[in-house]
Amino acid sequence: MKALEHQSQNADSEALLEFFNGELYRYRDKDGDRESAVEAYEQAIGAGTPPTELYRSLGLILWDLKDHSKAVEAFTQYLSKAPDADDQEMIMSYINELTMGKK
Repeated sequence: MKALEHQSQNADSEALLEFFNGELYRYRDKDGDRESAVEAYEQAIGAGTPPTELYRSLGLILWDLKDHSKAVEAFTQYLSKAPDADDQEMIMSYINELTMGKK
């Protein structure tokens, strides 16, 4: 967290800083960290233009939290912002898995 505090003094963007904050929570993955990651990602979105990868990370966390409709929205947003992403097929498979049986 010290590195993040230092980065906050040098960050060009609050959105980028909040994205990194969310990533720290996501990777640490202790009790309550998933919810904290979602909050940080939402703050990043509200702060401006976050990195495109935020939407993929948000989708993964929301999927873990069983919020499938919002996970699909996040994954879809990711693909719309990065239509040539190397992981496009994998993300599409996630969307398909989350939406199976919802007709």
